[in-house]
Amino acid sequence: MSVRRYTLEEVGRLYADILALRPRVLFWGRDEAIREALAAAIVANRAAHAMTYGRGTVIEQLQVPDAGLRPVEPGEVFKELSLLLYNCVSNGGRDFLPQEDRAVLEEIRLGIAWSLAEEAVARPPPRPPAKATRALDRGGPDPMNAAA
Repeated sequence: MSVRRYTLEEVGRLYADILALRPRVLFWGRDEAIREALAAAIVANRAAHAMTYGRGTVIEQLQVPDAGLRPVEPGEVFKELSLLLYNCVSNGGRDFLPQEDRAVLEEIRLGIAWSLAEEAVARPPPRPPAKATRALDRGGPDPMNAAA
């Protein structure tokens, strides 16, 4: 288990991506609660990184990008949020993210997971591949029956 140090820009972009998903994904957190939870995740990530690698760290304040909301893929936001949560824990297993902040971010992950599951159910199943009939049409051996 290794701990990756996240940049403020990465976490700020994740915040913007989460807000961009709000119309498509069900989660209850207020924008301010989400921002505070991500700010706590930055501190937790720095602490986990420092604990794992024995280095000092500087705690910066979360900077949210000014860029407007851009189209984002729920699966990508789910992945990035999952990785951030993972990287708030030191190699020794100590979780530096307070439980109430983790709960806010886990609720968002759950909302994204539900939306992805609903999307998958709503999609028609893939069509089966076409049957190989060319050998049979030419009078050749049946590829489905090795004894033929």
